[in-house]
Amino acid sequence: MNKQINRRSFRQYCKSGLTPIRITFFSLIWGFFILLFFITYFGLKKDIVTSLTVFWAGILSISLIQLAITKGFGEGIAASVSSWRFENKVRKEAKKEYVSDHMTVFEKDKILNRTRNRLRQEQAKAAREKFKNPTSNFLIYLSLLLIAFFFIVVMIPLYVLHAKGQI
Repeated sequence: MNKQINRRSFRQYCKSGLTPIRITFFSLIWGFFILLFFITYFGLKKDIVTSLTVFWAGILSISLIQLAITKGFGEGIAASVSSWRFENKVRKEAKKEYVSDHMTVFEKDKILNRTRNRLRQEQAKAAREKFKNPTSNFLIYLSLLLIAFFFIVVMIPLYVLHAKGQI
């Protein structure tokens, strides 16, 4: 087994991992949890420690779920949803090509198979392009996870002060 190892510098790794979509996702997650913090603190009239706990527990749980799915935990789920979406797309595209409602089943199946093959070729072409330009999701998920762990550790003194009744 002779594997070709693609060695990239850290700068290239970060550049491929920090796409506009991922940065937007990262910002939206943070915005959502900051909003959740303020809702918990002001809306529910909870103390700061409870609000921070909700905030960081949410960040940590989202990070762990994303990391688990990225590393293959939800592979079967993602594959079934992907195939379901693909078949729906095939049927929708094939319906556009039907000449009339009175076509035979054989003619409809022929159009359906032709459409399926065309869409599979498009998917294969997109997969080849994606393979040529690899991206790294791991960096953004790992950064979310590490930030959450860091702030949970930083919050331990707040918990101690809260337990003693000083906050």
